[in-house]
Amino acid sequence: MPDDIRRDFRRRDALPVKLALLRRVYETYDEVAAGFKSACGMSCATCCTQNVLSTSIEAEFLLQHIESSGGTGLVTRNLHQVCPRRMQPALTINSLVEYCLNSVEIPEPQQEERHTVCPLLENSGCPVYAARPFACRSMWSQETCRPQGEAVMNPILVSVNGVFQQIIEDFDRGGMYGNVLDLLSFLSKPGQREIYLSGGEAEPHNRLLRTVPNPGFPVPPEHRPYVMKWLNRLWERKAAGLPFREAVLKLREMWSSR
Repeated sequence: MPDDIRRDFRRRDALPVKLALLRRVYETYDEVAAGFKSACGMSCATCCTQNVLSTSIEAEFLLQHIESSGGTGLVTRNLHQVCPRRMQPALTINSLVEYCLNSVEIPEPQQEERHTVCPLLENSGCPVYAARPFACRSMWSQETCRPQGEAVMNPILVSVNGVFQQIIEDFDRGGMYGNVLDLLSFLSKPGQREIYLSGGEAEPHNRLLRTVPNPGFPVPPEHRPYVMKWLNRLWERKAAGLPFREAVLKLREMWSSR
């Protein structure tokens, strides 16, 4: 879909706006990540589990990539391998931040202890790598994590990751948040995807949560200059014919005026 649409867009225009915003987030994050050391490489799939969380716009972007690549059967063929106890979040990213800001006890997500392999992988490679969700893009390790099974991440990059995740959820108004495999399954059902694509609010099942607005960025003081540098760069980028921040504000207005 073209990025340039009229400035007075309405709810039916929300999808191309959201997709344009998501592309800008991904592009900007690629620039951020290029400045950090990474031990990750081809076929390094330790972190490729069934516990990846995302928003509905990320799942839609992924689904469109799969369809355009002629791999429509990939989702339906492989979703039968999904672990029934895969991660199910108790809160969205922005809800989690709001709980923290208000010193509210955080409920534990439901998930299986063992990390079951993502069903979309093929021979330890990711056939949907170009359209992978932000959680996958932002999973970096400075050291090889196979021996201990844990990533070692730069704390500043962790702060950037959190801010970008909050932004994605914030502009996916009327959307959903949850395990990306649940979102792919949900959007693959007749009728559900059409409602989302048209700017409506499909009723999520009990494994998915509604997206919520951004309550603020809880960035440590020592990380703020670096985070703000990239946040300002993102705000200035064009999406849907508008500066990024203006497009986000228009989406907010669109849903708040309901």
